[in-house]
Amino acid sequence: MDIDKALATQLANIEKRTGKTVAELVALVQGSGLAKHGEQVAMLKQDLGMGHGDANTIAHMAKRTDSAAAVADADPLDEIYVGAKAGLRPIHEALSRASTPSVPTSRRRRRVMSACAARNSSPRSVPPPRPRWRLA
Repeated sequence: MDIDKALATQLANIEKRTGKTVAELVALVQGSGLAKHGEQVAMLKQDLGMGHGDANTIAHMAKRTDSAAAVADADPLDEIYVGAKAGLRPIHEALSRASTPSVPTSRRRRRVMSACAARNSSPRSVPPPRPRWRLA
């Protein structure tokens, strides 16, 4: 059974039963001000007469869209450089902008990279070297 297909079917059935789109239901949960999952499920069951499985799915979708929006808007450096460490952020940014010197590579890596360039493939598709010894 395909999970994505089952979820799409469940969401279509939820829309038919409630007369609201999934986006409207998610907005309803997010606008309710309820933070706990159980409270959100109970609200959907009580206000819209939804079954537990449908209410659970909508509550999870509301949580997923909240966290996705928060992650998209957040800069991970904001969490690192807070308080006493705030003065270190310009140093971090300056180091990030600076170009790093090229690191000498091993002979094998150079051979693999040139073989990949010749074949127009990635280094992961190159087979590992054969061992020089064999197990009996």
